[in-house]
Amino acid sequence: MLKKIVLFSILLMISSLSYADVRVYVEPASIASGATGKVYVKVDGFVKVSGFQLNLTWDPTKLSFQEVGDASALNMDPDNDFTSFPSGKLRASWSHPQSSEANLANGTTLFSITFEGICGSTSLIDIVNDGFFTVQFNDTNGDPIPHTVTPGNITVTGTPCGGAQTVVKIPTLDANADAKNCIGILAGTGFTSVTGLSFEINFDSKCASFNEISNINSILGGLSSANFDVSQSATGKIKLNWTSTVATSLGANSKLFDLCLTPNKSCCNTTSAITLSNVTITLAGGSTNNLTEPGGINIKCGTVPDCNPTGFAMIASDHCALPQETITMDFTVKDFSKVAGMQFAIDWDPTCLQLNDEGVIIPPNKPIAGLNAGKFNPSGNGCMIVLWDDATGEGVSVPDGTIIFSLSFKVLGSLGTNCSVNIGSKCLSGGMEFVQQDGTVIPASTCSGDVQIKECEDGLKIVDIAVQNSKCENPCTGSIEIQVAGGTNPVITWSQSGLSGTSVTGLCPGSYSVTVTSGTETATKTYQIALGTTPISLTTGTITPATSGNNGAIDINVSGGTGAFTYQWSTNPVTTTQDLTNIAQGNYTVTVTDSGSGCAKTLSVTVPGNSSTFKATISALKYGEYDLSCSSSCDGALTAVPDGGAGNYTYKWSFKDLTTSVATGLCAGSYTVTVTDGAGATAIATYILKSPPKMYVDFEIIYPSDEQVNDGSIQANVFGGKEPYQYNWTGQVTSSEKEISNLAVGTYYIIVTDANGCSANNSTVLTVGGKGCFSGIGAITPNGDGKNDRLLITCASTTVNKFSVFNRWGQLVYEESNYKNGWEGIDKHGTTLPDGGYYWILEVKETNGSTQVYKGSVSIIRSFR
Repeated sequence: MLKKIVLFSILLMISSLSYADVRVYVEPASIASGATGKVYVKVDGFVKVSGFQLNLTWDPTKLSFQEVGDASALNMDPDNDFTSFPSGKLRASWSHPQSSEANLANGTTLFSITFEGICGSTSLIDIVNDGFFTVQFNDTNGDPIPHTVTPGNITVTGTPCGGAQTVVKIPTLDANADAKNCIGILAGTGFTSVTGLSFEINFDSKCASFNEISNINSILGGLSSANFDVSQSATGKIKLNWTSTVATSLGANSKLFDLCLTPNKSCCNTTSAITLSNVTITLAGGSTNNLTEPGGINIKCGTVPDCNPTGFAMIASDHCALPQETITMDFTVKDFSKVAGMQFAIDWDPTCLQLNDEGVIIPPNKPIAGLNAGKFNPSGNGCMIVLWDDATGEGVSVPDGTIIFSLSFKVLGSLGTNCSVNIGSKCLSGGMEFVQQDGTVIPASTCSGDVQIKECEDGLKIVDIAVQNSKCENPCTGSIEIQVAGGTNPVITWSQSGLSGTSVTGLCPGSYSVTVTSGTETATKTYQIALGTTPISLTTGTITPATSGNNGAIDINVSGGTGAFTYQWSTNPVTTTQDLTNIAQGNYTVTVTDSGSGCAKTLSVTVPGNSSTFKATISALKYGEYDLSCSSSCDGALTAVPDGGAGNYTYKWSFKDLTTSVATGLCAGSYTVTVTDGAGATAIATYILKSPPKMYVDFEIIYPSDEQVNDGSIQANVFGGKEPYQYNWTGQVTSSEKEISNLAVGTYYIIVTDANGCSANNSTVLTVGGKGCFSGIGAITPNGDGKNDRLLITCASTTVNKFSVFNRWGQLVYEESNYKNGWEGIDKHGTTLPDGGYYWILEVKETNGSTQVYKGSVSIIRSFR
């Protein structure tokens, strides 16, 4: 039946053209229970189409397939072009009888399906891929035409499946006093073909106060906060009135909306009822089913109540923490089976919790393939949207209790308060939804993560409230604010004199310790105050001695800060330029102020007099012609050598303000030393340390000709460094030679060390002919001449895999486990296959247990005619 359509799916990998999208869609319809009705499959943009194949699915417990009809647009044969399955599936396949093309007007019916309605419900007729049988449209060249699919809801009216059942229900949940708790108002098993909801929600206003209605299910078209009358919420009554022209069906336990209440401590350890009254629930056709189920809240005090969901659930972990501490909240799942897509929102109070930078944490084993930090999209104001779908389409299953992701928060709230992280749809316009592989929407329960901000352990403790770094080195603006928990009349002592109390200010960059004593208990904590801005760097450049009156000069180097500086020299009158000229011998001080930050720094400089008999030079430790052993080393050493002067020399280097004659641990760069003799005369010398060029290693490669032949080689070529070189190969082989040969496919590593101990490393992967992994040759000639007889797929022989070959009709002709590149164009019985095109699939099992699928095509050519 697939005819040449399967061959099209192979050609899909080879070439493609640009077309407008073909849209295939199922028209929504309504069928009475016990009666038959037609569902129409239509197309738009059906232009220059030479063939297509479709796969449609539905719920066979709600719809019973009868026949296919109305297929005259393309003269399709209901007996030969369609195949139905009892599991609720229909396959359709068509190719143009003259290998030409067809064009259909927008809205044309491709075919119809006649169903019998079984019971009052809704079934989604979806158009989906089905293993090897994929949804596709092709042109006369076999190239794919882009397409979109739109499923359709089919509503079966009449007695609900299983008889009259509850339409709306309220669960009974634990709720923590003095904290907002959101109770999901849920669909019951009878929420089928609903067109209207009208009822009053009643709760005891003495035991709870109303917060808000949130997380409204977007499937309920037109339902919004405007449909809720909350004018009597203070007395425990909220009215809902909603109608729709579209009949809506939801699975049992699907959330309709959240009712958020704050329980009162006056009702601790009691259950407060939540009921519905004056109920009218309208169904399609005008009938009603007013069955509802009441619920309530078990009000808990002092502890966060447990959450024990049933069925599919996502659960956030609870925590106890102090202000400014960091918590990692884990999100686990229950009954997570064959899930193919998720969309939900996570929200929290941004005044209570702050999501840290890189706050999304995915477990190292990545239990949900494709779920990464890029799937989490913060929308601002304490809300984040999560969107994920399974790229394989097969659905993902994980054990109960698996952590699928975590969030890292900083606690901002004050002692004695609580805050929650909720899972729902607060900032998600499409509503929360979890979908299985077959398109079924999964009824979902969620458990919020509750954070109690308090001293979690008995005893005296210092709690951070705020730590502020100093904006400048001068003036100092750092501050520390703390709070003491668990103590009575505590005594607070700081390590620096002049500091007292729980809040200290005017702190310079540095270390500060505080000790708190209460009775016999003592707690100590240390804080580091850093510099909050880029500091001003102020160094001496060139000093010109005043050898004859006022011919001295000072040149200073200024950098860092914001780059906008003002200057004030200790001259009379004050000089405001960066450098001084035409000055006499003496001591000068400059104050540099950063105009952008207000920070300031001071430098003192001495201008010597006639120093012609006093000079200084610098000598360097040499490594050959360079001053450093390696390009990135910092093992330079300089020695200041004074000549002349009055003796009793002192030294001051531009490097870390060293005051010794020898400076070590130096990196490449310029260094200046000022030498002062006993008489106050100074001499200055500068030296530039030079490093050798960076050393690196490259390869000359001959790739292996076959996975089973060891005829590859690699030669290492070293650039830079100092000979002789030492070679250290690791990986597939170990060697100390420059060149290694007789190599098979694989990864090879090398570290090269030169005479100075400098090293460089590199690695390379050898594949057959230099191709990337899992690439197959395009044609084989299995004629027994020993040349190109076998299908070679790079890297396949070193993996755990399953190898399958299909002919142009999509029939499996050969398969093998742990393929070793030995297939020579035979079928599974060992019989020679005819020349022609074939399609192979290689399923590779990764080390983490996941499976990657690689595909390709190959031609068998035994002879040329």
